Amino acid sequence: MKKSLSGTKYILENKQMNKGGEGRIYEIINYGSAIAKLYNDDLCTSHRENKLITMLRIQISSNLEKQIAWPRDILYKDEKLAGFVMRKIQGGVSLNEIWSDDSLDISKRITIAKNLCALLYEIHAAGLVVGDLNPFNILVIPATGMVRIIDVDSWHISDQKSGACFRCEVCVPEYLSPIIANSIPKGETLKTAPLPTFSTESDLYSLAVLLFQLLMNGTHPFAVGLAKGNTADNVPQP
Repeated sequence: MKKSLSGTKYILENKQMNKGGEGRIYEIINYGSAIAKLYNDDLCTSHRENKLITMLRIQISSNLEKQIAWPRDILYKDEKLAGFVMRKIQGGVSLNEIWSDDSLDISKRITIAKNLCALLYEIHAAGLVVGDLNPFNILVIPATGMVRIIDVDSWHISDQKSGACFRCEVCVPEYLSPIIANSIPKGETLKTAPLPTFSTESDLYSLAVLLFQLLMNGTHPFAVGLAKGNTADNVPQP
C-alpha cells in the first residue's frame, strides 16, 4: 500500500509489470484504470516532485487525458517521493514496430499519421511541449490507427504561475531538432544547456521525422550518414 498526495491509498501488485531506465511499473489492485511508476531511489528528488505537482495543477481536457499517460497522483514512501499514478494505456504497439508491418497499407499509415498530428495539435493547444518525441513512447493500435503517448513525466513542462521550467532532460538523438543540437555548448547537456531548448517547433521537427519514417518503412530522412564531432552525439545530418 502506498500513501499519496491526494490521501488515496493505492494497493500495488507485488510483481512489477515492466521495468525501464527510470524505474518500475506496477498494476494497482484497487484502481484497474491506473498504474503506478516507482522511480529508482536516485531519481526521487524534490525537483522531480515539484515537476509532478506542477503537472497535476495543469488542467487538460478529458479527451486528451484519455490519450496520454498524464499523472493523476503522487506516491510517497516515508514522506519522500516514490513515484506517481497515471492512466493505464491498454493495447497498442510502439510506432517503430508499425514501420515493418507489411499488413498496413498506405491508407492505414496515413490514418495513423493524421491521428498523431491531431494528438500533438491538442497537446500544444493545452500549452504543453513533449520534448523527447520518439517512436518508443508512441503507442499505436494497428486495427484502428489510434495513437497514445506514454512516458509523459519526461515532458518539457513550464509553470505558468511561477515561470519555472522543468526541462525534458533526455532525447533520442535521431529525433532531436538540429537547432537544439547545434546550440548546446561543448560540455553541456540538455540538463544544463541554456534555455530555451525544447519548444512546439522542436516537437514539429520530431513529428516530421516520424511521419517520414511511418510512410517510408522506417527510413530516416537523413539516413545517409552521421556527422562527427557534433555537439549532440549521433545527430543525423543531411
